[in-house]
Amino acid sequence: GLNVAGWCDTIVDRVRAATTRPVVVRRRGSSVPLLNQIGGAWALVTHSSNVAVDAAIAGCPVFVVPTSAAAPVGRIDLDLEHPVRPSRTWWLRSLASQHFTLAEMASGLAWHWMDHIARQVDHGDLPRA
Repeated sequence: GLNVAGWCDTIVDRVRAATTRPVVVRRRGSSVPLLNQIGGAWALVTHSSNVAVDAAIAGCPVFVVPTSAAAPVGRIDLDLEHPVRPSRTWWLRSLASQHFTLAEMASGLAWHWMDHIARQVDHGDLPRA
């Protein structure tokens, strides 16, 4: 699995090397609400945490790993001086369409829709960030 502490130490050094902007490290369990911290932030850098989704929804640019749910509307590199701010509507619709109940999974409905989305991606029918 991921060594979270090691990744955090490494990424902080890499972020500091990539920008002269102030760097704020937010640890899990922070008592400060996320939206208070990202309100004036240039961007958010995280592995694949749900905070990336929250930040992207709030309009804060995100830098994440490719497996993050926020990767389609963020960057997967550390080109911190060039964040992206794409339209998030299609991404939000996609996220919403990927939540299923246990009954929907058991009936095959989830598989049907995930296969449908995969076919759109394979044919390039979905917008890209």
